[in-house]
Amino acid sequence: QRAYRQKGAVYHLNTERPYQCTVCGQAFSQKMNLARHMQRHTGEKPYQCQLCPMRFNQKCNLERHVRCHTGERPFHCTFCAKSFNSKSNLSRHEACHLVRASPKMAALANFSI
Repeated sequence: QRAYRQKGAVYHLNTERPYQCTVCGQAFSQKMNLARHMQRHTGEKPYQCQLCPMRFNQKCNLERHVRCHTGERPFHCTFCAKSFNSKSNLSRHEACHLVRASPKMAALANFSI
């Protein structure tokens, strides 16, 4: 796990961006990120929901969408009994608890989201 974090830090700190979009000129440090970016220009959405006609450009977005159909809510608030289908919705909700507790803490929570 430590090696994985170190590898992530190498990508994060890398300022070299040799992969450039031929459409808009945006540059990327990893070929995979350029490929994902190109889907914006092509409109390619290879991941289709099996329960409705929705399509997505990333597998993680399809997985989050499927939770709308299944009702799965794996992200639980540490302050109350509410649960959410995405981590971002949970973070936004937990910030509400922090606003009530302390405006300064809420500002810090919004900064890290």
